[in-house]
Amino acid sequence: MEEASTLVFKETSSTELVAHVFYPRGHSESDQRTAVAFFSAGMWDNVLISQFAPHCLHFRERGAVSIIFEYRELSKHRMTPIEAIADGRSALRWLRLNHADLGIHPDRVVASGASGGAHLCLCAAMLNAYDEPGDPAEISCRPNALALFSPVVDTTKRKGVGFELFREPKEAHSTSPSKNITKGLPPSIIFYGTNDRRVPTSSIIRFAKAMKRKKNRCDLHAFPQEGHSFFNFNVSMKHFEATLNEMDRFLVDLGLLDVNEMDDGTNRLAS
Repeated sequence: MEEASTLVFKETSSTELVAHVFYPRGHSESDQRTAVAFFSAGMWDNVLISQFAPHCLHFRERGAVSIIFEYRELSKHRMTPIEAIADGRSALRWLRLNHADLGIHPDRVVASGASGGAHLCLCAAMLNAYDEPGDPAEISCRPNALALFSPVVDTTKRKGVGFELFREPKEAHSTSPSKNITKGLPPSIIFYGTNDRRVPTSSIIRFAKAMKRKKNRCDLHAFPQEGHSFFNFNVSMKHFEATLNEMDRFLVDLGLLDVNEMDDGTNRLAS
């Protein structure tokens, strides 16, 4: 994290929220690079901000500007998922609003997150409400691609998780990604462990199937017998590398990263 530049991207009446920005070598404000925005895990609470630092180091080496965004959470700010959703939308708008200063292309914005952080990414892609008052609504917060790890995709009472954290039942229902699937959503890649005890795997499988029925690209990667945090650098290097390689290939396929090959033509992790 000490290699990141810290910039305040949002001020509220109670706090300042920071973006931790990892710039590639030789970066210039005149660049038009892909931006990969990360939102760390936690059920909108007890967020470990450094979770995606290893991912940022990888994508920095791949030529992208990588950013870890803070967002308001229950224990630290006494806020609900609704405020966190607004923060995620503010963050992606901030990238586009400041793209010239950051050296990124406004139409090459990737949103990635885990658990509740993945929920924020989906809400930015799917919803047309829950903006922070005063945010520039004319600037889109919809990312151009999504990379999701053990995502919360359903917050309804019967089948979802996190329902009790919302102030109003209707908020949990209206912000549930499972209830907001339409045609024309950004292409997505999802990683999950089949033994996840925090997010029902059945909800993730249903979500992916529903996305595909609406003709949205949704690449689903299951990891047998693995739990909720299987992909983290400090949990399993094997799964960290496997998921990172797949995310890299996904972004290459979308034209958001350049092909990075070894002499034998196989993709590799940047070093």
